[in-house]
Amino acid sequence: MNPDKRIRRLQNLLYMSGIGTILFSIWTGIRGIVTFLPPLQNYPIENMDETSIFLIKLIMNIFIFVLFFFIILIYFCIGKAAISISFGKQCSFRFIFFCLLLLTVSIITYVYDFFITPDQSTIRMQDIAMTVLDLTANIILIEIVVFSIKLNRLRTNVCK
Repeated sequence: MNPDKRIRRLQNLLYMSGIGTILFSIWTGIRGIVTFLPPLQNYPIENMDETSIFLIKLIMNIFIFVLFFFIILIYFCIGKAAISISFGKQCSFRFIFFCLLLLTVSIITYVYDFFITPDQSTIRMQDIAMTVLDLTANIILIEIVVFSIKLNRLRTNVCK
């Protein structure tokens, strides 16, 4: 295949993967809020006065929001870097480290959810849908890593 044609193809694939990652960041925020906010509101805290309970719940809510904001920001930066590379801009490959970090955390989460969680008899349709969406996001992250490396190698070979 013509190297210019392969470069354009990889640029298009990397661009689409970057857009997918940015859209997935929105899903991550929605999922995080829906998953963690209701249990935090109903968290049983005993032997404390109302002010202490309010402060503990407020701190926990702020921590969860900051954590998910940070995760959304990481996904957004990965998508933006992938789009920049697809347009031919030079970009540091630090985002590959973040891709691999997110993939590692996802794998650890899958192992925990399916093998360590004590009650495996109550798998809900919600859990299956979330797992499918998370696996799709992980595939997109893997594609970003592979396409970025291939595109970088192809560009350096063509420039020589």
